[in-house]
Amino acid sequence: MSASELHERSPGSEPRVRGTVRAYWIAQGGEFLRHHFETETRSRIEQAFSADLSTALSGLSMSDWVSRSHLVELLEATAKARRSSDAFADLVAFGEFIEQRATNRFTDLLTKILTPELMLRKLPLFWRRDHGLPGACVIDACAPGSARFHLEDVGDFPHIAPVWLGWVRASLASVHARSAEVKQSGYGAATPSPARVEFEVSWR
Repeated sequence: MSASELHERSPGSEPRVRGTVRAYWIAQGGEFLRHHFETETRSRIEQAFSADLSTALSGLSMSDWVSRSHLVELLEATAKARRSSDAFADLVAFGEFIEQRATNRFTDLLTKILTPELMLRKLPLFWRRDHGLPGACVIDACAPGSARFHLEDVGDFPHIAPVWLGWVRASLASVHARSAEVKQSGYGAATPSPARVEFEVSWR
């Protein structure tokens, strides 16, 4: 089934969270929770999983498109797992984990030929590959050593901003960007679901 087919809805039906995401984000998100949190916290999180998420985690084909609501549930669980002061770092770590675990022969070859600048220019493609619609990653400026981009139409995708920051940061490390820094504006504890998030990147 294609992403466009999954976006079609019957009259009167409206999912809690719009959009779809590649299933490997769900499977590896569950793996992240098992690796990142201590046993007691992890058990508490998993016991609170919805029946839909538990079912999704038990039988996924990694390349399938599945409801984005499953990923949102995982991100909200991550954000609430510990003190609020730890939430941002935990969500960034979530994104880094997904990028590192997604490595395969193709991506390993790709990282050997991409420069940091070329990798950043491909962010809109990577976003569409993994997150579909709605939402988009848009490059505003990109030159050797610096870039600006933003996420748009992500108002119903809570916590994706720090997760995407972590994913981009890990991707830059994979293409050997030195002293890479990624900053975002728009997301915060009081605004976990901004419609637009701005990012600035620098590296050597």
